[in-house]
Amino acid sequence: MDPRTAAECRELGLYELGRRRPDLDRWKGYATGTGQDRPYAPDGVSQEYLQLREMSMAPWLDLVEKTAVQRQAVDGFRTNTDGRPDEEADAAAWAIWRANQLHGRQSMVYSDRMVYGQGIVSVWPQQGALPLITPESPRRVFLFPHDDNPFRIGWALKHWTTKAPSRTGGQPQWTDVEHAVVYDETSWIRYRRTAMAGGAGWLGGGWTLVASGQHPHGIPFVAFPNDQDSEGNCYSEIERLIPLQDSINTTRFCLMLAMQFAAFRQRGVIGFDPLMRDAEGKPIPQVDSEGRPIIDPITGQPKPLMSATPRAGVDRTWVFPGADTKIFEFSESDLRAYAEIMSAHVQQLSATAQTPPHYLLGQLANLSADALTAAETTLTRKVAAACTTDAAAWEEVMGKAALLTGSGAKPFATQAVWRKTESVSIGQVVDAINKLVGGPVLAPESGREMIPGATPQDQERWRAQFAQHQASAAARLAGGDLASVLTMPKFQQPGEPVAA
Repeated sequence: MDPRTAAECRELGLYELGRRRPDLDRWKGYATGTGQDRPYAPDGVSQEYLQLREMSMAPWLDLVEKTAVQRQAVDGFRTNTDGRPDEEADAAAWAIWRANQLHGRQSMVYSDRMVYGQGIVSVWPQQGALPLITPESPRRVFLFPHDDNPFRIGWALKHWTTKAPSRTGGQPQWTDVEHAVVYDETSWIRYRRTAMAGGAGWLGGGWTLVASGQHPHGIPFVAFPNDQDSEGNCYSEIERLIPLQDSINTTRFCLMLAMQFAAFRQRGVIGFDPLMRDAEGKPIPQVDSEGRPIIDPITGQPKPLMSATPRAGVDRTWVFPGADTKIFEFSESDLRAYAEIMSAHVQQLSATAQTPPHYLLGQLANLSADALTAAETTLTRKVAAACTTDAAAWEEVMGKAALLTGSGAKPFATQAVWRKTESVSIGQVVDAINKLVGGPVLAPESGREMIPGATPQDQERWRAQFAQHQASAAARLAGGDLASVLTMPKFQQPGEPVAA
């Protein structure tokens, strides 16, 4: 890419990042619960009213997002070379994964995919070290689709801001320094610009080309699309749920208003004049220590003396002057209607987001394993669909990393192994393993892969322990310890000789 084309791509990429930023900020605010729109309140309401409105905000979408993200985790990779399993390649891929701490950071990618509609991962070479794989924010990286294929990346822009110390008028301060890097299939060009003091412009007139170079592994970014269509468009999981979140917040606000002001029986008084009056019926003003009337700063009139308003209490009696004074009561509001409406809104959110209702409402007790599995079917299918698309992206990431390590591995030759996170009955799993392995269906080695939560590293450790236990029992048997037969493992490892 020549500098002129790169400069045009830079400006287009910066424009797109700026155009999308308000939407991305809004979706992130709803996902975390820190940037939601407030329910309507008329102008001039009291501070108590506004405090209740703030208390009515509930981060339901945060729970929806985390419920799905927490069920996704890559635990290893399988690589086939010439149609055969390649354990060395598996170990090399896992070493790259662990070196980049992706066992902990992968959830960032899934979270961005759900919130922004797209997660992004970068792959970059390091001199004398394993490739650098990093989750990237769609707020800082723009991926432009290829002209002929919307599922390929034509070029990419990464933009970020750092702080640099400077002095203006002898006073130290921090100055913004913006960086922008444009990437295509084979090259990259880096730009930088530094802000002037007081935000008056940019030093040197704007962007300056500071470095450029080549890279061997294509576009160094891989996209993790969410709900992608045939035109390559991706859609945020959070955006479609915002109206439901707003309806829940509004219902909660109405409920809290009713709780605060109408959840108890209230009394009213008719015909009672609280103003204290003189013999002529004129209000008696309040006076200061010098006997001068106290003026109300709002009305500009003297403040009248008020008789004490009766206070309710079990040991108090209300007494009012005048024969025309009457007391009446308001009945309390029924809060159950508000609670039922809010429950209905949450159930609608649950159905739309494919999140089990008991995750949101907590109404689950004494369910069997089969009933629990059935209740989580929609979530399981949602996560399975996400794992399918994310697996393809991770395989592309590891393919680029393999090219950078010089291993010669072909891209997409590695298969991601996902952790089994769905709710299952361990008793049923053990029963199924006993029926399948050791016979004509599956080898004993396959049984370890069926254990929920068993990572490839766990399986390798169990294999070593199995072999050690088998060898120890065989040695005791050879020494005349017949009891060791009872402790010898029943199944032999595939391809291993029988211990004598």
